[in-house]
Amino acid sequence: ARHLMAARRMTNLSDDRDAKNGKSSEKASEGLNEMFSAYKQPILALTLALIILLVTSTYPTSVPATYTGNVRVSAAGGGNIANVPPLSHSLEKTPKLASPDALIEQAEATPLVVQAKPAAPAVEKAKSSTVVQKNDEEEGERVLFCYGVVMNPPEKTLPMLTEMVQGCDGYEFYSNFSDPSRKIVKVIPDAMKVGYGGAWGSALNTKHFWKVWRHMSQNEEILKYKWFVKLDVDTVFFPKRMKELLKKFNHHHLESNAWGSPIPGPAEVFSLGALHKYRDGYGPICDEKHDIYNKWQQEDMYIYKCLEVLGFNNTEPPIPWRWDGILPEFVFHEMERGKRTICFGQGRCLDGDSIKNRAVYHPLKTTYRMRTFRNWIKMLEG
Repeated sequence: ARHLMAARRMTNLSDDRDAKNGKSSEKASEGLNEMFSAYKQPILALTLALIILLVTSTYPTSVPATYTGNVRVSAAGGGNIANVPPLSHSLEKTPKLASPDALIEQAEATPLVVQAKPAAPAVEKAKSSTVVQKNDEEEGERVLFCYGVVMNPPEKTLPMLTEMVQGCDGYEFYSNFSDPSRKIVKVIPDAMKVGYGGAWGSALNTKHFWKVWRHMSQNEEILKYKWFVKLDVDTVFFPKRMKELLKKFNHHHLESNAWGSPIPGPAEVFSLGALHKYRDGYGPICDEKHDIYNKWQQEDMYIYKCLEVLGFNNTEPPIPWRWDGILPEFVFHEMERGKRTICFGQGRCLDGDSIKNRAVYHPLKTTYRMRTFRNWIKMLEG
């Protein structure tokens, strides 16, 4: 009986311990459920954000891109997410999903939409191609040939003049040596240095230009141009303005036309017809009959007198097209400061607005003066 009662007590103690352990397990399970419920939403949201980041990071990002909203769209057709909103913002807008597997399936099933640039209307394309074709035709037309004579070695201002004559349809420089890289052609066999004299103390250089004009009048490529302008190497020149003047005051290029009476030396403008007349008559008429070569050793007076006896029309525009003047150095400093009107010496003033639209400015003896003057004219022009 004692043993039976002891066994019963041991059984009751075991049952009590099992009951207590059962209650503890239930409480632990309830605690875990409550904890999971409390953090379920953030965990799922964080999982979603990580999956999206993992999926989108596989798209190419190394090509140039444009931006559409918050999505950077690449030129290759791929894309990647830019300006990703903060995590808290993502959590607020994250939908509830059944499981991570469902999130993956949804991410893989969602296509990445890339917005392509819309094609231009067919009418606009046709209009643009017409404009380009018109420009090509204009560029192919040989209207203006620019040229000059340079010393050996060339003047330091030659690079500036070369930069400006790029706007001509063709150009060359002539001397007693050749340099194809600078478009210098040898047509003068003599030494380039000449004397100075005459009423204006100018260069006695007819012998050089006589050879230049003979070369030009016999060169088939040069004879394809309509108008010619000789430029001194210390001249600021605007080819576009010269072309506009030639077009506005249109005279047939096959007629013997030239600008000025006498023709101004810094910029000598004459037509193809005048060059033809010179070719046919400079020897027998200008040099032999009238001895102009020996009488006029300044090249500008020689060509003027030669064309005069051969016959030419003075078609100089009725509006000012060139400016000539000697300026002191400080005037160029004032130009750099942006002054529009600059006064100097005995009440003389240079009014920029009254000369800003001309095609030729002379003389500007240094590269600094040429560059400063040209920039000043461009500033005045706006």
